[in-house]
Amino acid sequence: MIRDFLKRKGSIYWILGINLLLRLIIVFFTNLGNDEVYYTTYALYLDYSFFDHPPLVGILIRLSTFNLSFIYNDFFVRLGPLIIGCANIYLIYKIGCLLKDKTTGIISALIISASFYSSIITGVFILPDTPLSIFWLLAIFFFCNYIIKKQNYWLLLYGVVVGLSLLSKYHAIFLWLGAGIYFLFYNRKELFKPYLWLSIIISIILFSPVIWWNMVSEYSGINYHSNRVGSNTWLPSLKNFFPEFFGQIFYNNPFTIYVIILSLFFIIKQKKYTTPVIGFLLSISIPLISTTLIMALYNKTLPHWSGPSYFALAILAGYVYSSINIKKHKKRFQKAIVFGNLFLLLVVTAAIIQIKTGIVLPSSYKESQKIGKKDFTIDIGLWKNIATELESRINKDIKAGLIPKNHVILTHNWFPGSHLDYYYAQPNNTKLYVLGNSYNQHKYMEINTLRGEIPINSSGYYITTSHNYKTPKQELLNRYKTVSKPIIIPVYIRHKNRVNIFIWRLSNLKNNKKPF
Repeated sequence: MIRDFLKRKGSIYWILGINLLLRLIIVFFTNLGNDEVYYTTYALYLDYSFFDHPPLVGILIRLSTFNLSFIYNDFFVRLGPLIIGCANIYLIYKIGCLLKDKTTGIISALIISASFYSSIITGVFILPDTPLSIFWLLAIFFFCNYIIKKQNYWLLLYGVVVGLSLLSKYHAIFLWLGAGIYFLFYNRKELFKPYLWLSIIISIILFSPVIWWNMVSEYSGINYHSNRVGSNTWLPSLKNFFPEFFGQIFYNNPFTIYVIILSLFFIIKQKKYTTPVIGFLLSISIPLISTTLIMALYNKTLPHWSGPSYFALAILAGYVYSSINIKKHKKRFQKAIVFGNLFLLLVVTAAIIQIKTGIVLPSSYKESQKIGKKDFTIDIGLWKNIATELESRINKDIKAGLIPKNHVILTHNWFPGSHLDYYYAQPNNTKLYVLGNSYNQHKYMEINTLRGEIPINSSGYYITTSHNYKTPKQELLNRYKTVSKPIIIPVYIRHKNRVNIFIWRLSNLKNNKKPF
């Protein structure tokens, strides 16, 4: 099947078209996820940097929503990932062609199209990884050109896109680490050439606004990130290691991982790592993967942190397929690539069925406060329904005179806060405040301040949901003259209770002093 596909004229455009169609279907059947609605606040409140990430994801949302004209339209918020997802596959193809030939490019594109990280996390969802992915691939393309063509301007372009990668996500520092490893082992004489240092300076200049912001802003997330990567003990633990390890395998597709491991085996066996361009691709992939796995022994990590590393490994797999004498094993490669893409399709189909019916992952929880707990599809598929039910109930309260129109919304964390804000509060011109410390609030530390103090004698709601349930603190309730018992609003999909909304009516605020 793949052999015939490789001979087909315009095969790369078939890959692009089919992959784009799948991603459009996902966009159509889902709403914005936890992180996505949170990052829309970056677009709404642009700054040089933010509590948890650099600013480029917010700028991308600004661009794709035409300067916020369509900020409450999920398609336009995700338009950037849809475009970048196509660009990434085409870039992978071009890098493969540069390394060897069209076969290398097509195989690399097929491998990466099966990746959940590439096709969905960066190709559907709007996250810092989305702009990072395209600049990471451009960095690979430029540096490979520099190695192969020995022209210095490619190195300067590398400095530009690494700087832009750093404006997307701090992980991009591994691009310069990888380049440093390449120079140390394959091209030491270039270490003292001005073009290299000029390229590094370009990256620093582009990244300097983020450095400056973190030094002067009261919302700097330096302590937050240091706690994410640090630990209070030197003793390793497997508690977070296995979720990270198997998470990386799943996010990048088990069949893709199989192909990559097979490719690395042949690279080591035939000592292809001595080739400079192969050495570079290994240098920008292995260090980040290793680092995240080591970090997982001491702290909680997320599998997508290492995601960009697998771009280079997918290209290496394409290179091995077309360049190394593995005729006996080519059928293994082909079957794994086909099954990998089918596995992606199967998982996406199952997720959509779960969103629409709830039958794939039936809830084992019966308590009203836990309905929908651990069902990830609620956050990516049901928030429009939740917002509709919430709006209906609050409008009834307003008509009955139980709550004024200028009420506020209070909640306990940036999730579900961001969803409540995006799908209900902002479209209805209602102010939402996230309570708690910096870990609960994130960007809402600043947003709370920008929205001003909650007026004395004002009224509002404390809202939570059963899949992220948390009761309001007594300290909060004591600040209001009247507090209702929790009102439960069930959300049904096809006559099945998928999640509950819990609201407390809070009337006549007595004290608005911090902390709230």
